[in-house]
Amino acid sequence: MKASTREWIKKAEPDWLVGVSLTRRRKIPVHDHACFHFQQSAEKYLKARLEEANLHFPKTHDLDELVRLCLRIEPLRSALSAAVSGIKCLSLYTGTKWGTPDVIGVRVASRDDLIKFQEEVTSAEIKIDTQGLITAFGQACAYKLFSHRSYIVVPKASPQEDRDRLTALAQIFGIGLVFFNANSLDQPDFDIQVRATRNEPDYFYLNQNLRIVKDELF
Repeated sequence: MKASTREWIKKAEPDWLVGVSLTRRRKIPVHDHACFHFQQSAEKYLKARLEEANLHFPKTHDLDELVRLCLRIEPLRSALSAAVSGIKCLSLYTGTKWGTPDVIGVRVASRDDLIKFQEEVTSAEIKIDTQGLITAFGQACAYKLFSHRSYIVVPKASPQEDRDRLTALAQIFGIGLVFFNANSLDQPDFDIQVRATRNEPDYFYLNQNLRIVKDELF
């Protein structure tokens, strides 16, 4: 192994260990930070593989791009491409951003309401196939950085083992889980398996993300 490759691995492993440690905390959950460290770990491991193969890679935090580069030397890992497609890393030091959720909504009080409630942002990650479900769950966790509630929506046709695992994870991390019929656009038959618990987001990233959505849609 090249010395430069070993350096990337030395950087990747602590991120992985920190992410695991953060997910095991019970009194003060910090799941958003754990997701960030897991993403960082995956990014550095991919760069280590490219470094070992003497393949140049740009200064990027885009897992999708790094996986595509790795396919030149390990084409059998093409399944990873679907798993990370659309994921954009939030870099706390470069100013890049998360990819926007598939669905994002803002719940506001009506002018006629006698008692006004605080605005609430809900985000959702939707999968129309049964691949990369655990990665999609990680993305839904990441949305808690700027959302009060976050959901993952997956096909009912997903393997039972994956459905059971997602249900357990959703209950642990407070992520909403919805199953639907991906084969029928007219009758998706949405079934809420786990309701999302309310999370207090980071309002800096909440406002930043809403500005992005506003700019893209309007």
